[in-house]
Amino acid sequence: MDPREILFKIAKGAIAPTDLSVGGVLEPEIAQRFIDLVVDKSKFLKRIAVKRTSKITGYFKNLDLADEVLVRVAQGTDPSDDQRTEPSRTDIAYTNLALQLFYQLLFDAIDDNQGNPNFESDLESMFAKKFSNELVRLGFLGVAEDYAGDAWNRLNKGWLQIAKEQTPLGQRVNTSGAATVKEMLDDVLAAMPAQYKVQGQTTFLLNITDWEGLTDEIGTAASAVLGQILLDGKLPTYKGYPLLPMEQQPEATVLFSALANYWMTMLTEIKRFREVRGTKRCIDYTFDLSNDYGLANPQAVVVAWDQGY
Repeated sequence: MDPREILFKIAKGAIAPTDLSVGGVLEPEIAQRFIDLVVDKSKFLKRIAVKRTSKITGYFKNLDLADEVLVRVAQGTDPSDDQRTEPSRTDIAYTNLALQLFYQLLFDAIDDNQGNPNFESDLESMFAKKFSNELVRLGFLGVAEDYAGDAWNRLNKGWLQIAKEQTPLGQRVNTSGAATVKEMLDDVLAAMPAQYKVQGQTTFLLNITDWEGLTDEIGTAASAVLGQILLDGKLPTYKGYPLLPMEQQPEATVLFSALANYWMTMLTEIKRFREVRGTKRCIDYTFDLSNDYGLANPQAVVVAWDQGY
């Protein structure tokens, strides 16, 4: 089969040649659809704030009202300046850093799927799933943004690292002193300011192995009904706060905050290149997108980890 025919068969699917402008930049509506796919592939990304930006760098503006702002003013009297409330504004900076995905599609794979009418859309879905998994994983494991030594975890700082650096000292819990997962969660609860605790909303993020350990701890003294719930792997909350086990998060670490407090930006300019390599009998794909991570309010986060490391 001629390489040009192979390229045409790939190009005629979900992302068509007409969707591309000069330089491989996806048209805006196609880029938006791809971002939708990336978000849709992750239960976690669907629950946090994913912000789409047209600029590489910029600021988000958070507006909030202070506490205890109610006053009583007599009729016919203007409130004083002290009695007037203005929203406080916090500027949160973001810098979308470039990420690339290189993928090689062999001609054999194309030949094997000639009879599959969904092959092109399946391919697009596969790329979106890979980006989704990698972005969430980087969000928990990324420690720097200098890419020193080509280290994957230095492509960008994730939520866990940002929380370690930005949350107040009193809200950083040293897990090395906790003998059990339950004790670790109790220490985290004690460190969270009361105004940020909302049962049913403020959520524990913990490694799935730690979550299983907590289930074992509680199960040793459980009633028959609760014991069956634990055996079924359905421990949804701890003291009224949701538990969200994350396989990407390191063990013996906890993040405690409302899910809406975590944000991720994605630059809406996405580049996608295809090159038919006849001598190698494959098609080389290059995806180029940019993103960043952050916390809307570092005061509303507790982070726990072994600070001896």
